[in-house]
Amino acid sequence: MRIQKIIRRVWFLMLFSLPAWSASGWMMLAHTGVTSPMQPEDFNQSFRGGFNAGLGIGRLIAPRLEIQARFAVNEAPFDQGGFRHEPLYPDPSGFNSVDGKSTYILTMLADARLSFPPRPGGKINSYFFAGAGIMRISKKHIVLSVPSQDQDILISSQARIDPAVDFGLGIELALENRANFFAEAGYVLGLGQNGSPGILPIRFGVCIR
Repeated sequence: MRIQKIIRRVWFLMLFSLPAWSASGWMMLAHTGVTSPMQPEDFNQSFRGGFNAGLGIGRLIAPRLEIQARFAVNEAPFDQGGFRHEPLYPDPSGFNSVDGKSTYILTMLADARLSFPPRPGGKINSYFFAGAGIMRISKKHIVLSVPSQDQDILISSQARIDPAVDFGLGIELALENRANFFAEAGYVLGLGQNGSPGILPIRFGVCIR
């Protein structure tokens, strides 16, 4: 997939420039995980959880406060069984077949991350994050084959960009002086009209300082 190739190339570029990033006080992060579609109802019903992957940069601006900029791609595979039980679409029992593809949601977010006071001598740190940005939703068309009609029914594809907010909690484990492992769960909510989605990404990644 084109998006995955872009992420890999950006990550390799960031990795090769690591000495310059470290010298300037910035850190880099990369993550992957799973994302669940939460809202609206038809999105939650007709699509299931898929992968996520992302990259980001950040900088410490106070002893326990960090700012971050993140880019991520979230996949929601089409769920034919769920779609057939979705009441928003007409007469699902009359479909001979249903053909749909994954929906992809790209997010670009600026977050503030506040770490809770660490335990003395401990290597595990917990934190809260929240921020805002944009999300791009890309839904492919869905084709319904109905025996009683000569032509298939086409539910059109959709691509839109909406403002978005996110928030969540995470934990971070110090692996060595310059690298940390993190795990976090958040919620990203689109603020557009007409059914802007909400997703729940769970992420596992590495932060290099």
